[in-house]
Amino acid sequence: VAGADVTIVEYLKTPPSAEELARLYVEQFEFFERGLQELETLITTPGQPKQEIVRWLHQKADWQVKYLNDVEAGRATLKRVQELFPNSAFAHRAATAMLYLQSSGKPEKKKPGEEPGCTEE
Repeated sequence: VAGADVTIVEYLKTPPSAEELARLYVEQFEFFERGLQELETLITTPGQPKQEIVRWLHQKADWQVKYLNDVEAGRATLKRVQELFPNSAFAHRAATAMLYLQSSGKPEKKKPGEEPGCTEE
């Protein structure tokens, strides 16, 4: 029986299983922080494919806004995409997603001359 426990624990640490576990925590059991922790573990595990890291960061931001109503946390999570992959399509997509991170679902109004994802030098 002890061997079975180890096998289950090892299985839950694999990316598809850990992602599903995070989804269950957040969407089914409403253990929001625990689910976000599971995603963060996946994001920070060395050797993960870039596309997966970006997808998980977007998922984390979505959950932060949808379930915690924390737009600023969602924005900070998407900012990490820009920091990890600057000047990439990933960064551009994150900047675009940030425009729509509002509880009302309406895009954020930009100030004249402000471009999403751009930083002043």
